[in-house]
Amino acid sequence: MVILFLGGFCYFWICMENWRLIRDLKASGAENMAIDEALLYALSTNKAWDVSPVLRLYQWSEPTLSIGAFQSVEPFKELALPIVRRMTGGRAVLHQMELTYSVICNASSKVFSSGLLSAYASISEVLKLALSKAGLESKTSEARKKSEEKSPTSCFNAPVKYELLVGERKLVGSAQRRFKDVFLQHGSVLFSLDSTLIDKTFGKGASDGMACVSEFSDITISEFSRLFLQEFEKNMTVTFTEDVLTPKESEVRELLIRKKYQNRDWTYKGGRGFLVRDLIECSQSLTA
Repeated sequence: MVILFLGGFCYFWICMENWRLIRDLKASGAENMAIDEALLYALSTNKAWDVSPVLRLYQWSEPTLSIGAFQSVEPFKELALPIVRRMTGGRAVLHQMELTYSVICNASSKVFSSGLLSAYASISEVLKLALSKAGLESKTSEARKKSEEKSPTSCFNAPVKYELLVGERKLVGSAQRRFKDVFLQHGSVLFSLDSTLIDKTFGKGASDGMACVSEFSDITISEFSRLFLQEFEKNMTVTFTEDVLTPKESEVRELLIRKKYQNRDWTYKGGRGFLVRDLIECSQSLTA
């Protein structure tokens, strides 16, 4: 906020932060995760690439299972589903009929100046307000009790603090990761459920703990996206400029698809050998 005294009067106005808005078409798991990481890498270069914080909205071209960065792939190896390992932690998510968002921002941004847990809460509140405008009342979950820590492999069967529930069923699941002075948070808003596929993936009854927008509202993903953007701008005091990946970001995306997210070693083992900076340096040395 800026305060100006002029001619005996006091004027207030709020400084809006400029953000990029990227709305992508449906894509594979490897491409979606590569784009998120490419955007995070670009922002982490500080002024070198001259990019702003990003809100990205996207969907998935086919049912895909994403697993957390440190999660074992063993329970899912026999499934006839594409599997992609995220760079964020948490449990597995079956991506299908949903809106996925990602927020890539500087940890020092005034929008999230109170810390990363506060950022998680703020993004959930914006989603909650947008859902309310769509006619769906949700609530934020409390911290998980120690007795509940040995929870299922599914993200949507293990609510954590500030995630959104309808009753006791989870509607929105998110994951966050920080790298030095930038962070990524991405999450899924469920619009419809394929109970048969969910229970086949995570076990009988797994879908019982999940809620979806279509149970309570006829709003489309496109219409909800508009409400989400409106609430984000209003409550986070940001302005959006529609954008696409820069040429450099596109190069990093392609490198990450080939060397990381389509690499069976990353998918099935994970580990620290797939840092984007290392992949870029290795690629440059090979072509030098």
